[in-house]
Amino acid sequence: MEIEDVESLRREYKKSREVWLIAEDEKTAKKHRVDIGEKYCIEKNPTNNEEAIEKLEKDIGLIFLEICIAEFDLKYPRSYRAMSDELAELQSFIDKAESYSLVDAFDYRKVTPETRDHYEYLKFVHGFYQKKEFFVWESFFEKGSIPVYSKYVLYKKWLETQISKLEPEFNFDTIGQQPITIRKRVDFFEDYSDRIQTNTQKHPAHNPNLWNPKSYDLFKYLFENYYTGKNTQLMNIWFFLKSDIGVNYLQKPPRKLYLNFVLESYNVKITNFDKPHNWFEKHLPILKQHLRNFEENN
Repeated sequence: MEIEDVESLRREYKKSREVWLIAEDEKTAKKHRVDIGEKYCIEKNPTNNEEAIEKLEKDIGLIFLEICIAEFDLKYPRSYRAMSDELAELQSFIDKAESYSLVDAFDYRKVTPETRDHYEYLKFVHGFYQKKEFFVWESFFEKGSIPVYSKYVLYKKWLETQISKLEPEFNFDTIGQQPITIRKRVDFFEDYSDRIQTNTQKHPAHNPNLWNPKSYDLFKYLFENYYTGKNTQLMNIWFFLKSDIGVNYLQKPPRKLYLNFVLESYNVKITNFDKPHNWFEKHLPILKQHLRNFEENN
Protein backbone atom coordinates (compact mmCIF):
# COMPACT_ATOMS: atom_id res chain seq x y z
CA MET A 1 0.00 0.00 0.00
CA GLU A 2 1.34 3.41 -1.00
CA ILE A 3 0.31 6.81 0.32
CA GLU A 4 -1.85 7.23 -2.77
CA ASP A 5 -3.71 4.04 -1.82
CA VAL A 6 -4.24 5.35 1.72
CA GLU A 7 -5.75 8.55 0.35
CA SER A 8 -7.98 6.53 -1.97
CA LEU A 9 -9.28 4.46 0.96
CA ARG A 10 -10.07 7.60 2.89
CA ARG A 11 -11.95 9.12 -0.05
CA GLU A 12 -13.93 5.92 -0.47
CA TYR A 13 -14.90 5.91 3.19
CA LYS A 14 -15.88 9.59 3.21
CA LYS A 15 -18.00 9.01 0.11
CA SER A 16 -19.89 6.28 1.96
CA ARG A 17 -20.66 8.69 4.83
CA GLU A 18 -21.94 11.58 2.71
CA VAL A 19 -25.32 13.07 3.56
CA TRP A 20 -26.93 15.68 1.30
CA LEU A 21 -29.14 18.34 2.86
CA ILE A 22 -30.85 21.55 1.76
CA ALA A 23 -29.89 24.93 3.21
CA GLU A 24 -33.21 26.19 4.51
CA ASP A 25 -32.02 29.40 6.19
CA GLU A 26 -29.39 32.08 5.70
CA LYS A 27 -27.21 30.94 8.59
CA THR A 28 -26.94 27.39 7.22
CA ALA A 29 -26.40 28.63 3.68
CA LYS A 30 -23.59 30.94 4.77
CA LYS A 31 -21.93 28.23 6.85
CA HIS A 32 -21.78 25.85 3.90
CA ARG A 33 -21.22 28.52 1.25
CA VAL A 34 -24.34 27.83 -0.78
CA ASP A 35 -27.51 29.75 -1.52
CA ILE A 36 -30.72 29.20 0.39
CA GLY A 37 -32.55 26.26 -1.15
CA GLU A 38 -29.38 24.67 -2.54
CA LYS A 39 -27.99 21.31 -1.49
CA TYR A 40 -24.87 20.92 0.60
CA CYS A 41 -22.96 17.86 1.72
CA ILE A 42 -21.82 16.85 5.19
CA GLU A 43 -20.07 13.79 6.53
CA LYS A 44 -22.21 11.84 8.96
CA ASN A 45 -20.38 11.34 12.24
CA PRO A 46 -20.31 7.91 13.92
CA THR A 47 -23.24 7.21 16.24
CA ASN A 48 -22.07 3.99 17.88
CA ASN A 49 -18.97 1.94 18.71
CA GLU A 50 -18.93 0.03 15.45
CA GLU A 51 -19.09 3.17 13.33
CA ALA A 52 -16.44 4.88 15.46
CA ILE A 53 -14.03 1.98 15.01
CA GLU A 54 -14.76 1.93 11.27
CA LYS A 55 -13.88 5.63 11.02
CA LEU A 56 -10.68 4.95 12.94
CA GLU A 57 -9.67 2.15 10.59
CA LYS A 58 -10.71 3.77 7.31
CA ASP A 59 -10.20 7.49 7.90
CA ILE A 60 -8.46 9.19 10.82
CA GLY A 61 -6.17 6.26 11.59
CA LEU A 62 -4.94 6.40 8.00
CA ILE A 63 -3.92 10.06 8.42
CA PHE A 64 -1.32 9.06 10.98
CA LEU A 65 -0.36 6.02 8.89
CA GLU A 66 0.52 8.40 6.06
CA ILE A 67 2.75 10.31 8.46
CA CYS A 68 4.50 7.12 9.59
CA ILE A 69 5.16 6.06 6.00
CA ALA A 70 6.38 9.51 5.01
CA GLU A 71 8.74 9.68 8.00
CA PHE A 72 10.15 6.25 7.17
CA ASP A 73 10.76 7.27 3.55
CA LEU A 74 12.55 10.42 4.69
CA LYS A 75 14.95 8.47 6.90
CA TYR A 76 15.50 5.08 5.24
CA PRO A 77 15.43 3.19 1.95
CA ARG A 78 12.65 0.66 1.53
CA SER A 79 15.04 -2.22 1.99
CA TYR A 80 14.50 -5.51 3.75
CA ARG A 81 17.02 -4.57 6.45
CA ALA A 82 15.56 -1.14 7.18
CA MET A 83 12.00 -2.38 7.30
CA SER A 84 12.89 -5.41 9.41
CA ASP A 85 14.71 -3.23 11.92
CA GLU A 86 11.81 -0.81 12.07
CA LEU A 87 9.38 -3.69 12.58
CA ALA A 88 11.57 -5.06 15.36
CA GLU A 89 11.30 -1.72 17.18
CA LEU A 90 7.52 -1.85 16.96
CA GLN A 91 7.47 -5.45 18.13
CA SER A 92 9.61 -4.53 21.14
CA PHE A 93 7.01 -1.96 22.16
CA ILE A 94 4.20 -4.50 21.65
CA ASP A 95 5.98 -7.16 23.68
CA LYS A 96 6.39 -4.71 26.54
CA ALA A 97 2.73 -3.69 26.29
CA GLU A 98 1.63 -7.32 26.43
CA SER A 99 3.62 -7.77 29.65
CA TYR A 100 1.33 -5.30 31.43
CA SER A 101 -1.92 -6.18 33.18
CA LEU A 102 -4.99 -5.92 30.97
CA VAL A 103 -7.04 -5.08 34.05
CA ASP A 104 -4.79 -2.11 34.76
CA ALA A 105 -4.85 -1.01 31.13
CA PHE A 106 -8.65 -0.87 31.14
CA ASP A 107 -8.71 1.17 34.37
CA TYR A 108 -8.09 4.89 33.71
CA ARG A 109 -7.00 5.34 37.32
CA LYS A 110 -3.96 3.11 36.73
CA VAL A 111 -2.60 5.03 33.73
CA THR A 112 0.76 6.76 34.12
CA PRO A 113 2.76 8.80 31.58
CA GLU A 114 5.12 5.83 31.20
CA THR A 115 2.38 3.28 30.52
CA ARG A 116 -0.18 5.40 28.64
CA ASP A 117 0.76 4.38 25.08
CA HIS A 118 1.24 0.73 26.05
CA TYR A 119 -2.17 0.69 27.75
CA GLU A 120 -3.81 2.31 24.73
CA TYR A 121 -2.35 -0.38 22.48
CA LEU A 122 -3.77 -3.08 24.75
CA LYS A 123 -7.17 -1.38 24.74
CA PHE A 124 -7.26 -1.33 20.95
CA VAL A 125 -6.27 -4.96 20.38
CA HIS A 126 -8.16 -6.48 23.30
CA GLY A 127 -11.63 -5.09 22.71
CA PHE A 128 -11.88 -2.13 25.11
CA TYR A 129 -13.43 0.18 22.55
CA GLN A 130 -15.91 -2.44 21.38
CA LYS A 131 -17.34 -2.42 24.93
CA LYS A 132 -16.88 1.22 25.91
CA GLU A 133 -20.11 3.15 26.35
CA PHE A 134 -20.65 5.50 23.41
CA PHE A 135 -21.75 9.09 24.00
CA VAL A 136 -20.35 11.29 21.26
CA TRP A 137 -17.83 10.62 18.53
CA GLU A 138 -15.51 13.51 19.43
CA SER A 139 -14.64 12.08 22.85
CA PHE A 140 -14.96 8.36 22.17
CA PHE A 141 -11.24 7.59 21.80
CA GLU A 142 -8.84 8.63 24.54
CA LYS A 143 -6.73 11.71 23.85
CA GLY A 144 -3.54 10.75 22.03
CA SER A 145 -4.69 7.18 21.41
CA ILE A 146 -5.21 7.33 17.64
CA PRO A 147 -1.50 7.75 16.75
CA VAL A 148 -0.80 4.67 18.89
CA TYR A 149 -3.29 2.63 16.87
CA SER A 150 -1.92 3.96 13.59
CA LYS A 151 1.69 3.21 14.45
CA TYR A 152 1.47 -0.14 16.21
CA VAL A 153 -1.41 -1.67 14.26
CA LEU A 154 -1.73 -0.05 10.81
CA TYR A 155 1.91 0.91 10.28
CA LYS A 156 3.07 -2.46 11.59
CA LYS A 157 0.75 -4.19 9.14
CA TRP A 158 2.08 -1.98 6.33
CA LEU A 159 5.67 -2.91 7.17
CA GLU A 160 4.83 -6.62 7.26
CA THR A 161 3.17 -6.35 3.86
CA GLN A 162 6.14 -4.52 2.36
CA ILE A 163 8.63 -6.99 3.86
CA SER A 164 6.68 -9.95 2.45
CA LYS A 165 7.38 -8.57 -1.04
CA LEU A 166 11.14 -8.41 -0.51
CA GLU A 167 13.86 -11.02 -0.31
CA PRO A 168 16.26 -11.14 2.68
CA GLU A 169 19.46 -9.27 1.92
CA PHE A 170 22.80 -11.06 1.88
CA ASN A 171 26.39 -9.90 2.17
CA PHE A 172 29.72 -11.72 1.94
CA ASP A 173 32.33 -12.12 4.62
CA THR A 174 35.76 -10.77 3.82
CA ILE A 175 37.66 -14.04 4.29
CA GLY A 176 35.81 -16.98 2.86
CA GLN A 177 33.42 -15.08 0.59
CA GLN A 178 30.54 -17.11 2.00
CA PRO A 179 27.07 -15.53 1.97
CA ILE A 180 25.94 -14.44 5.43
CA THR A 181 22.58 -12.92 6.19
CA ILE A 182 22.19 -9.38 7.50
CA ARG A 183 18.61 -10.04 8.45
CA LYS A 184 18.03 -8.77 11.99
CA ARG A 185 16.16 -11.82 13.24
CA VAL A 186 18.76 -14.19 14.66
CA ASP A 187 16.50 -17.19 14.34
CA PHE A 188 16.37 -17.00 10.54
CA PHE A 189 18.72 -19.92 9.95
CA GLU A 190 16.96 -22.03 12.55
CA ASP A 191 13.64 -21.37 10.83
CA TYR A 192 15.19 -22.01 7.43
CA SER A 193 16.64 -25.30 8.62
CA ASP A 194 13.28 -26.33 10.04
CA ARG A 195 11.59 -25.41 6.77
CA ILE A 196 13.99 -27.56 4.75
CA GLN A 197 13.22 -30.52 7.00
CA THR A 198 9.52 -29.78 6.90
CA ASN A 199 9.41 -29.57 3.12
CA THR A 200 10.71 -33.12 2.86
CA GLN A 201 7.85 -34.39 5.02
CA LYS A 202 5.65 -37.02 3.38
CA HIS A 203 1.94 -36.56 3.94
CA PRO A 204 -0.53 -39.37 4.60
CA ALA A 205 -3.09 -40.26 1.97
CA HIS A 206 -6.22 -38.15 1.78
CA ASN A 207 -8.87 -39.23 4.31
CA PRO A 208 -12.34 -38.28 2.95
CA ASN A 209 -13.80 -38.59 6.45
CA LEU A 210 -11.69 -35.63 7.55
CA TRP A 211 -11.26 -33.39 4.51
CA ASN A 212 -12.58 -32.72 1.07
CA PRO A 213 -9.68 -32.92 -1.46
CA LYS A 214 -9.26 -29.15 -1.85
CA SER A 215 -9.09 -28.54 1.91
CA TYR A 216 -6.48 -31.25 2.33
CA ASP A 217 -4.41 -29.90 -0.56
CA LEU A 218 -4.47 -26.48 1.10
CA PHE A 219 -3.45 -27.99 4.43
CA LYS A 220 -0.47 -29.70 2.80
CA TYR A 221 0.49 -26.47 1.04
CA LEU A 222 0.39 -24.50 4.30
CA PHE A 223 2.28 -27.24 6.09
CA GLU A 224 5.06 -26.99 3.52
CA ASN A 225 5.12 -23.22 2.99
CA TYR A 226 3.85 -21.60 6.19
CA TYR A 227 4.76 -24.03 8.98
CA THR A 228 8.39 -23.70 10.14
CA GLY A 229 8.38 -26.06 13.11
CA LYS A 230 6.40 -23.96 15.59
CA ASN A 231 3.40 -25.76 17.06
CA THR A 232 1.36 -22.56 17.19
CA GLN A 233 1.57 -22.34 13.40
CA LEU A 234 -0.18 -25.71 13.06
CA MET A 235 -2.97 -24.40 15.28
CA ASN A 236 -3.10 -21.25 13.17
CA ILE A 237 -3.62 -23.44 10.09
CA TRP A 238 -6.63 -25.06 11.75
CA PHE A 239 -8.09 -21.67 12.73
CA PHE A 240 -7.61 -20.47 9.16
CA LEU A 241 -9.20 -23.55 7.59
CA LYS A 242 -12.08 -23.22 10.02
CA SER A 243 -12.77 -19.63 8.92
CA ASP A 244 -14.83 -18.64 5.91
CA ILE A 245 -12.27 -18.92 3.13
CA GLY A 246 -14.50 -20.22 0.34
CA VAL A 247 -16.91 -22.92 -0.74
CA ASN A 248 -14.06 -25.15 -1.89
CA TYR A 249 -12.84 -25.61 1.68
CA LEU A 250 -15.99 -26.52 3.56
CA GLN A 251 -14.98 -29.90 4.96
CA LYS A 252 -12.20 -29.96 7.56
CA PRO A 253 -11.74 -31.93 10.77
CA PRO A 254 -13.00 -30.82 14.19
CA ARG A 255 -10.26 -29.70 16.54
CA LYS A 256 -9.90 -32.99 18.42
CA LEU A 257 -9.59 -35.01 15.21
CA TYR A 258 -7.18 -32.44 13.77
CA LEU A 259 -4.93 -32.66 16.84
CA ASN A 260 -4.93 -36.45 16.61
CA PHE A 261 -4.22 -36.29 12.88
CA VAL A 262 -1.20 -34.00 13.39
CA LEU A 263 0.11 -36.15 16.25
CA GLU A 264 -0.26 -39.44 14.41
CA SER A 265 0.86 -38.17 11.00
CA TYR A 266 3.72 -35.85 11.93
CA ASN A 267 4.52 -36.78 15.53
CA VAL A 268 3.74 -33.23 16.69
CA LYS A 269 1.75 -32.72 19.87
CA ILE A 270 -0.03 -29.37 20.01
CA THR A 271 -0.53 -28.09 23.57
CA ASN A 272 -1.52 -24.46 23.00
CA PHE A 273 -5.01 -24.22 21.52
CA ASP A 274 -5.52 -20.45 21.80
CA LYS A 275 -5.90 -18.15 18.83
CA PRO A 276 -3.10 -15.51 18.90
CA HIS A 277 -4.15 -12.13 20.29
CA ASN A 278 -2.82 -10.49 17.11
CA TRP A 279 -4.54 -12.97 14.81
CA PHE A 280 -6.25 -10.36 12.64
CA GLU A 281 -3.31 -7.96 12.50
CA LYS A 282 -0.48 -10.40 11.89
CA HIS A 283 -1.30 -14.05 11.25
CA LEU A 284 -4.49 -13.88 9.18
CA PRO A 285 -2.99 -11.59 6.47
CA ILE A 286 -0.02 -13.94 6.07
CA LEU A 287 -2.26 -16.99 5.72
CA LYS A 288 -4.51 -15.16 3.26
CA GLN A 289 -1.47 -14.42 1.10
CA HIS A 290 -0.54 -18.11 1.18
CA LEU A 291 -4.12 -18.94 0.13
CA ARG A 292 -3.82 -16.56 -2.84
CA ASN A 293 -0.51 -18.16 -3.85
CA PHE A 294 -2.03 -21.63 -3.50
CA GLU A 295 -5.05 -20.79 -5.65
CA GLU A 296 -2.92 -19.14 -8.32
CA ASN A 297 -0.90 -22.33 -8.75
CA ASN A 298 -3.62 -24.96 -8.33
